[in-house]
Amino acid sequence: MDSTPVARWKDGSLTRGKLEARLADELRMMDIQYRLERYERLHDALDGAVEEALLDAEVKRRGLDSRGALFAAEVDAKLTEPTEDELKAEFARFVEQVPDAEFDAAKPILRRELMGMRKDARREAFLSELRRASDLVIDFPFPDLPRVKVPINADDPTLGSPDAPVTIVEFGGFQCYYCRRVNDVLHRVVDAYPGKVRLVYKDFPIAGHDAGRQAAMAARCAGAQSKYWEMSDELLANQGRLERDHLEGYARELGLDLDAWRTCMEDPGWDAKIDAGLKDGRDAGVTSTPTFFVNGLMLTGAHSYDRFAALVEQELAAQAKTPSQP
Repeated sequence: MDSTPVARWKDGSLTRGKLEARLADELRMMDIQYRLERYERLHDALDGAVEEALLDAEVKRRGLDSRGALFAAEVDAKLTEPTEDELKAEFARFVEQVPDAEFDAAKPILRRELMGMRKDARREAFLSELRRASDLVIDFPFPDLPRVKVPINADDPTLGSPDAPVTIVEFGGFQCYYCRRVNDVLHRVVDAYPGKVRLVYKDFPIAGHDAGRQAAMAARCAGAQSKYWEMSDELLANQGRLERDHLEGYARELGLDLDAWRTCMEDPGWDAKIDAGLKDGRDAGVTSTPTFFVNGLMLTGAHSYDRFAALVEQELAAQAKTPSQP
């Protein structure tokens, strides 16, 4: 403890160490957040530099004149127009935000949104192809942060082996846009590391997301019939349709026993369970969603598969170097 005085008075003094002790938890989280933000900024810059180098090498290899020409061939030319059914499905979400919208008038907007999402997905897929073809290896270790012990309860939804050496705990909510964006990435990570990664979900509906608690209950009650993750996917895909009749419709589509599901939804204990998840998150330093703890290492925001995979690989490699305990 730093014994340097920072204040003196007639009958005593205050040292820097004692001053910092008064704010120990707050200062610890400030330090973690700074180091995480620094890591993210550097990693984003690294990803950008590598992406530019791989694209330029591919442009040269093909004898093209620009990255634009490369993207025209590998992204734009490979996009497909949305079908009428896909447009109608997107309209069902759109009309929740614009109740007076008419399908024919909204079609150009819906098409533009779907094509934009497809273009982003195809661009990322193409970049992933380039990374694999180049035998890219990223060696940029996660910062040496204190690991946070997040309690995992018996009723927390879990995907993957319970004995997996890497545990990803997610604090999220069903009205969280970035939770929706990262959902497929998390499933992909678990699938890519069978037996090595498990995902644990903790409800953390933030203020202002009024339907978040009811959606969390709907997923948990589906989980009582072994359909938690299926319901979770439905809720995240339909974030503008989380009223009770919508939730019941998803339960019906999943083939749940509706009477049992309805009874579960009326359980007065749900608020306490969700509040417990919120407390676990706040105690761990969670201030936004999604926030992840990968073997206790905090990671905030929606990240790419490659970012999660790099951290998983780092954890697996570290464990491989550590002699097993007798």
